[in-house]
Amino acid sequence: MYQTVNAYYNGTNIVLDEDVSLRQGQKVMVTILSPEQKTRRAVDWDSYVVKSDRGQNVEKYMKEMRADDRV
Repeated sequence: MYQTVNAYYNGTNIVLDEDVSLRQGQKVMVTILSPEQKTRRAVDWDSYVVKSDRGQNVEKYMKEMRADDRV
């Protein structure tokens, strides 16, 4: 069984955010994350939009879809 626990490095030790019961000699895996970047790039949300004729009038399209389900 795997368990994931958040932790931080205090300059000397890795400090777990939760109490974890470990046995002596038990194997563990440690993943080191990259330092958080202080600046973030702006996301171009328009690049994620799928443009179609149906997207122009979503309400009308949804009503049509519901009507088709009733048939």
